[in-house]
Amino acid sequence: MFRACLIVFLLAAVFSFGALQSPAAPASSLPADVAKLLRERLEHLRYCANAEKELYDTGRGTLERLIHANRQVVEAELELASTPAERIQARETLLKHAETLELSAKTRHDAGLISTADLRSAQAMKLRAQADLLLEKKAAAK
Repeated sequence: MFRACLIVFLLAAVFSFGALQSPAAPASSLPADVAKLLRERLEHLRYCANAEKELYDTGRGTLERLIHANRQVVEAELELASTPAERIQARETLLKHAETLELSAKTRHDAGLISTADLRSAQAMKLRAQADLLLEKKAAAK
């Protein structure tokens, strides 16, 4: 039990570290060749996130991998965002994914299919997504 909670904590710390940071440069200032590579990367990450969701939905994937895949997509979207509205949209998308994942995790937990640590990991992801969205909106309002 302790080991599972430690893993959840470490994953949350790793994902949260990058979540509050702004991208190094807004997408509008990226050279065209770099922006093209980052867009291609985003498409690959979206594919991976969809694949991880399918695996999780069929009981063959893990919650941690799905959370990681969703977080990578948002980070890639933030790298390419050129306006505050695009950054907010990326955060809102992650929050929707997190809310859906939390409901799924609750159902699975209640059925005895996943651990309490997995459920709490999904809940923590949703709370992080909510906080990041609020921070993004406050930054946009400045």
